[in-house]
Amino acid sequence: RSFFVPPCDILIHGGDFTNTGEPCVVEDMSDYFGDLLSRNSHVSQKQQKQQQPRVKHGIVCIAGNHELTFQPDHYEKVHDTFHPPKRGGRLDDQKARGALTNCTYLQDSSCQIEDTNIYGSPWTPEYHCWAFNLPRTDLGRVWDNIPDDTDVLITHGPPLGRGDPHSRGIKSSARLGCVDLLQQVQQRIQPRLHVFGHVHSGYGVTFDGTTLFVNASAVSNDFAPRNPCIVVDLPKDGISPAVVVYPVCELSEEEILDWFRRNEYHQVLFYLKDTLPRLR
Repeated sequence: RSFFVPPCDILIHGGDFTNTGEPCVVEDMSDYFGDLLSRNSHVSQKQQKQQQPRVKHGIVCIAGNHELTFQPDHYEKVHDTFHPPKRGGRLDDQKARGALTNCTYLQDSSCQIEDTNIYGSPWTPEYHCWAFNLPRTDLGRVWDNIPDDTDVLITHGPPLGRGDPHSRGIKSSARLGCVDLLQQVQQRIQPRLHVFGHVHSGYGVTFDGTTLFVNASAVSNDFAPRNPCIVVDLPKDGISPAVVVYPVCELSEEEILDWFRRNEYHQVLFYLKDTLPRLR
């Protein structure tokens, strides 16, 4: 809830909205989604009519490897590892899945919003015993199911070479993305927008001339919520490429720093005060 969500038509969440699939966290996020979709109930009815909800047309969400309770067959095998009796015991996975509301949840499935075809899938290459993991050799058959007419593709993990560097304990040149996903995206599907996360150090945007690749990881490598929402404009003509919308600010550098100081964004302030040229 500490993240600012600018007014938008569609909000996309690329997974990992819980720590290990806790129902209470899912409920809280669903409430937050509801707030983003509704007008402010604390103002008069006249003011509500004049207001627009923060998210106009809908929220689309997929699971990530942390949503253990969203893969019940796998959770059946690993719940003692993640939730042993001494830590409170097994979670109610059915309650967790049922708590997700106020959004369109995609799990190897599609939806259409405002004539935009959106497909979502939670799978990532195998890593320990987290959810929605498959051996790299098996992921190709998952990506085979993505429709050719997909405009916006949401996967939890990145394709190879696009927002997938690993900087913790591995050589900086190491890449964690899926090569089969990259091949499908660039050779067959060619969506205008591909949104993913999972690799926190890969936050940012790249473009290959057809697809805008967005690693929208909200947290950094130390799991601190440092990365702001990425806003993308997807033209409705179905042809023009997606483009990043950059914020416009008329405040001076000192005014920006003062705003962060007054609102107690101390971590951001610490980062920005020595990088003033980047504010211009």
